[in-house]
Amino acid sequence: MKGATRHRGGLPPALTIIISVSGIAAAVIAAYFLVSTTQRASKQCVLVLTGVPYYDTVSHKLYFTVRNDGTTTCDLSSVIAVLGGQEATCKGGTTSLAPGDSTSFSCTFTNPPSGVKDGDKVAIQTPTTTLTASVSTP
Repeated sequence: MKGATRHRGGLPPALTIIISVSGIAAAVIAAYFLVSTTQRASKQCVLVLTGVPYYDTVSHKLYFTVRNDGTTTCDLSSVIAVLGGQEATCKGGTTSLAPGDSTSFSCTFTNPPSGVKDGDKVAIQTPTTTLTASVSTP
């Protein structure tokens, strides 16, 4: 037959459909991953120290205030301060802190750290995070 040309080597229609569907499925999975990761990342407790932690060298107490800048409630059921290698259990106004709220703590050292001065580092440990700061002394 003159004038009729036969083309060889193209993809069969079924294979073209399979490749297209696979590409769409990969895009849907990637979009789901991005959305779910963003949702999880945005629902976090973010504790921030407000002001400077104060250590009273006479009573051996540490005082500080935290604020929740996150989007979910923070667990404050167990708060421990470490200063000069010594630990103290801290007592505060609440065991959970809603977003935007603040609460204050006082920590009494049964074995007081010796020689604490302005600028010494304190670590404040909660069930979800550890905050570090420099203390202020009288």
